[in-house]
Amino acid sequence: MAGVTKLQNTQRFEETSLHGESGEVDKNEPVLLAQLDTLYNVINEYDPEEVYNMDETGLFYRRLLEAANYVQRAWDAVTSTTISNARRKAK
Repeated sequence: MAGVTKLQNTQRFEETSLHGESGEVDKNEPVLLAQLDTLYNVINEYDPEEVYNMDETGLFYRRLLEAANYVQRAWDAVTSTTISNARRKAK
């Protein structure tokens, strides 16, 4: 996992909480309704297949993490013999 740690340090990745405390929401609150109208207007400018809900976006996030883990496992499998053989074949 040293490669992932190095990547995190060089790219300044940070852990962020993507949720907060849950609670009741007044669905008739004017500020909320105005924000929803604004959101719907923005969304309507796009084709439906270009609009993702949070579940679909979360799927991409999970796939990204799976890919990062795959790359890390592959890199961990590289040995000095692997590198030596690759150099020899490249000549």
